[in-house]
Amino acid sequence: MTDVSLAGAFLAGLVSFLSPCVLPLVPGYVSMLSGIGMEQLRQGQQPRGSLFSSALSFVVGFSVVFIGFGASASAVGQFLRQNRNLLAPVAGALILLFGLHLLGWLAKLTARIGYVLGGPLVVLGIAALWLRGPLFAGLGSIHFFSLALIGFFGPAMARWLNRDVHLRQGEKK
Repeated sequence: MTDVSLAGAFLAGLVSFLSPCVLPLVPGYVSMLSGIGMEQLRQGQQPRGSLFSSALSFVVGFSVVFIGFGASASAVGQFLRQNRNLLAPVAGALILLFGLHLLGWLAKLTARIGYVLGGPLVVLGIAALWLRGPLFAGLGSIHFFSLALIGFFGPAMARWLNRDVHLRQGEKK
């Protein structure tokens, strides 16, 4: 990593502060830190607590939330990286499943046809497990099992994804 000068960090913070995403939030932050809103100021009320305790509470709360977000995102990213070989075929099957739905082919798939398509894929997956390696074209057991998901869950998913269409058609009748 390269070293950043103090002036560079200050300039980056200033640009970040003046950005259209942050600048409109400043009045709300100042109001929260002061402990009093605009309506209360108009009525002549005084702030309830000290500025230091309000600022400290804000910084601690903000830090807890974003450190928690960062730690959980890091943990999820590490889990995904460690299980990439297992999750990639499943993600590919889901992409195929959604693509078939987008084309309208999934709605034409009945449960019986789904079982006929999924059954042999499961058998091929078991065969790949038994042989402890890919069967052909580099496809291993996880690939066959994930593709079998299309056959087994495709018809049910198509009904679920199209439920709004069927409800609207039922209302028109």
